[in-house]
Amino acid sequence: MKNILLSSAISITITLLIAVMAYYLMPVDPIMVIGDEDMLGATITTINASDRLTDSRSVINTNFTNLNSAKIEVSTTTLPNITTLENLVTVGTLTTGTWNADTLTVAYGGTGSTTLLSNAVLLGNGTSGIKAVPAGSEGQVLKLSSGVPTWDDADVNEAENYDWTGIHTFSTGTTTFNGQTYLNDVNIASGTLNEYPTASTSIASKGYVDNTFYGFTSSDNLQVIAPTERNTALDAYTKVKSIVVNGWGNIKVAWKMRSGTNASTVYGKVYVDDIAIGSEKTSESETYATSTESSINVYPGAKVQLYIHGQSGGPVTCYIKDFTLFWDEGRSTDDYYIITN
Repeated sequence: MKNILLSSAISITITLLIAVMAYYLMPVDPIMVIGDEDMLGATITTINASDRLTDSRSVINTNFTNLNSAKIEVSTTTLPNITTLENLVTVGTLTTGTWNADTLTVAYGGTGSTTLLSNAVLLGNGTSGIKAVPAGSEGQVLKLSSGVPTWDDADVNEAENYDWTGIHTFSTGTTTFNGQTYLNDVNIASGTLNEYPTASTSIASKGYVDNTFYGFTSSDNLQVIAPTERNTALDAYTKVKSIVVNGWGNIKVAWKMRSGTNASTVYGKVYVDDIAIGSEKTSESETYATSTESSINVYPGAKVQLYIHGQSGGPVTCYIKDFTLFWDEGRSTDDYYIITN
């Protein structure tokens, strides 16, 4: 029994002696299994291989404390204490938060600007920051000036064709329409109505005065006839009939025509103020036949005329009679008079 107790005491003494000697005298190198990595997101003091355990206790405790305070919790989606990620390459979709970093440049889909002018039009500027065109004045439109958008008063390009569909009022100065001007459904104030405009003005379709129809519409309603027979053997167009009309609009014109020699062609055509308007009509028969123009535009003071001629190169006489004008009218006045019957 004594031997057992003695052996136990000796073993315990030797074990304690070895532990004390290892703690105070043994270097750390034989028990290093982790290494000296310090890339753990915390400040770690390196324990050298030659350091003794007795000298490293405080360093080990400090390292454990730092690792605990700077650890990344993998069981949560929130890392509230991270302030710097200098080498971050990829992130997913950011669903919340406030951008408080540098201004996003154009190269990264930003505007390159921290302040945008109120009510301005934003313009691209290549790789530089976005530009703005300040708001213009009331009624101005955005136009190009030397390739740069700018606000300016609207104007009309005289070289363009326009289809005016709205209501337009010309209230100041004098408006001049050069050449023949065709206007459909014109409404003119009665106080400014001109009964006899110049021959260069031609108003088609219907005219209105104070919203009342004031013109002619082509129809089969006979208004005036110049019945006298006329003829010519000349081979160039010669005027033989003329009737003046005093209204705007569109009329039908008809006449009877025959050739003086059977199978020889004679010709007739409607003119307005000595300008050929209708298509050329012909006849080769010695019997009268009716020629018609169903749509001739007229205006107050216009002379509706008939020109005829015989066969070219031969003395063939052209005969005409019953030069007739047809229309429906919007007023009951003397709308015509005959110059050549």
